[in-house]
Formats: sequence, structure tokens, C-alpha cells
Amino acid sequence: MLGISGFAHVSFTVSDLERSEAWYTEVLGLVNVREMRRDGYTKVILEDPGSGIAVSLTHHGDKNSGDSFSEFRTGLDHVSFAVPSVAELERWRERLDKFGVPRTEILPTRTGAVLIFRDPDNLQLEFYAAEGSVDEEGRPTAKWIHAFPPVTD
Repeated sequence: MLGISGFAHVSFTVSDLERSEAWYTEVLGLVNVREMRRDGYTKVILEDPGSGIAVSLTHHGDKNSGDSFSEFRTGLDHVSFAVPSVAELERWRERLDKFGVPRTEILPTRTGAVLIFRDPDNLQLEFYAAEGSVDEEGRPTAKWIHAFPPVTD
């Protein structure tokens, strides 16, 4: 049977590679593990030292439009990073505040809790803790159901 066991990486097109690399390394604590320069683009691969999750940042040279991200255009809506607990969400909230990153409060959902924020290109990111997931009747569930407001500046 065919299957998917996880994801290899997520790749974001950015308007300013240096600015974005600095933000992802300083704010999220990712580390640069590889840089690539090819005809027409430059890319850095960043990795979370604890989980091994990789985030690729790509600048497409003169083909880059420079537009800010919008989840209202066809394509990516947001990326959500799993964290182990609501207590960890609280620590991330403190870290985002330390760096002046706009964010929501920690929002309860039927499947846990979420903290929503934006990167320098306005890409919506989330930290998500699946602690305390319940269905519409309040029963424990593994089903993923939630609705919450967007982050705005």
C-alpha cells in the first residue's frame, strides 16, 4: 500500500533571503545546514536541531515579485508546527514577544490550542499543541477540527 510517513521539508519563497534567514534562525532557533546557489535562485536550508524538521528559504532572483504573502491567493494558506503542550505554547508566546513578532493569544480549539504569527513576508505560521482534543460534544477525539481568527498587524 502506498503511504506518506511525514514531510521532507517545507520551502518558502522569500523577498529578502538575508532578512528571512536571520528571522528564522533568531526567532525560531533554526540552524543553517546548507546553502545552494543555482542559476536563477539562491536557497538556504534551515533545520530545527531537536526535531530535524527542515525549512527551505528560496529567493528567485529577478523573478521574485517582492509581494507579501497572502493566504487569500491560490496556493499555501499557512504552516503549522507541532509542539508537545500548551505550556510549550506559552514559552513560544514569550519568545515571540521578546522579538516583537505580532501574534494572536493562545487560542483553544476543539483539538488543542494554537498560537498564530507571521514571518517577515507575512506568511502565516502557527505553533499547535494537540493537548485536550475534544469533539463537538466534548468527548476526547483524534479528529482535527478548529476555527480561529487571522493575525493582523
